[in-house]
Amino acid sequence: MVSLIRPAVLRSTVEFDALESEWAELLSAVPDHSLSQTFHYNRVAWTRLAEPRGSRLAVVTVRRGGELLLVWPLHIERRRGHTVATHLGNRSTQEYAVPVVRPGEHAEEALALAIAEATRLADVLAVYHQPDGPLPAGGRFSALAFGSSTTSPVAVRPDEGFEAWSGTRPQKLRWEMRRNRKRLQKAGTVAFRTSDDEPAFGHQAVDWIFARKREWLVRRHKTTPWISDGSGEEFFHELLDRTPAGAQVRPLVVGVTVDDELVSASICYCSAHALEGFVMAFDESQAALGAGNVLIEECVRLAFDRGLDFDFRIDAFAYKLRWSDRETTRHTRFVPCTVRGLAPVGARHATHAYAELKRVSTPLLTRYLPGVLTARASHQPPARVAVALVQDVRTLVPRRAS
Repeated sequence: MVSLIRPAVLRSTVEFDALESEWAELLSAVPDHSLSQTFHYNRVAWTRLAEPRGSRLAVVTVRRGGELLLVWPLHIERRRGHTVATHLGNRSTQEYAVPVVRPGEHAEEALALAIAEATRLADVLAVYHQPDGPLPAGGRFSALAFGSSTTSPVAVRPDEGFEAWSGTRPQKLRWEMRRNRKRLQKAGTVAFRTSDDEPAFGHQAVDWIFARKREWLVRRHKTTPWISDGSGEEFFHELLDRTPAGAQVRPLVVGVTVDDELVSASICYCSAHALEGFVMAFDESQAALGAGNVLIEECVRLAFDRGLDFDFRIDAFAYKLRWSDRETTRHTRFVPCTVRGLAPVGARHATHAYAELKRVSTPLLTRYLPGVLTARASHQPPARVAVALVQDVRTLVPRRAS
């Protein structure tokens, strides 16, 4: 008798907890899984972040007989006028939020069934940072889905080790590496520390990282919920405490200290083949020391020494590209699943169109309205921006008349 492949949605914490051992067995068949796909990561995200804010649990599973083929931990949150089904995570939406799928002949069917189930959970299905290609989603409104892509630079572990590999980096980067290390050493005794060696240091560094991030946001008059309200650091503290000792896939907190004082630190995700640099901070009051660059160097070195690649993660900023050997593309998709989901997804299309218009028009604005751009960049009040506009126009008119 052929076993049927059946999807199901787990909606209670009791059902969630009962899945732990099967989830671990499934992950053992997926050797390249990330920390964000583990049971403990999602369990902490549910009890620490999602459940207290009124979300509803919706863990999508697919089985073939008694065998678990797929786990996709989602939750449903209510927003203005609509609901969104999205991955359980630390609220930053920065995870590689990939369903855990058992490799083999039934993988494609299991994924299709899970997606069909997920599109029935809420008004919008939000899927972040999928590898290879956008996660396919059906339904009558799928053609109206909003998609975007970004790249993750990766430093690929060489056979010959870090020193030989660093010799292939741009000459300017190699010079900066030597200069920054010398500056730090002149400032005091430099040490590279990890939560693997000092568990208490991991917690200390998490608090330090989020304190620096909050300072950065305040200076720029911004807020980001998972940083500003303290929920992000609470999540990482509990994750560190709940990760089993000796786990291969685990959070790893690293930092550079000068005379035992942190000057840069990062929360990384360690897996079987990569070390992911999830979030990093440095002491801006000592920016001239280049502590952030030294931390990057140490993280890449650590990854290579442990037989891992170093994944700089999403957003290919210039400082990451100098270290990377290749880039992987990640895809995000917002799928309207009901009529109520059309408006919020449409708003994303509009925001993207505006950003593209702004990008295309910026060279013209820089040429003809430099004063306005300068005033806005420095957060001047509207009256000062208007004065700058008048001055730019006065400068333009004679130029055109001549």
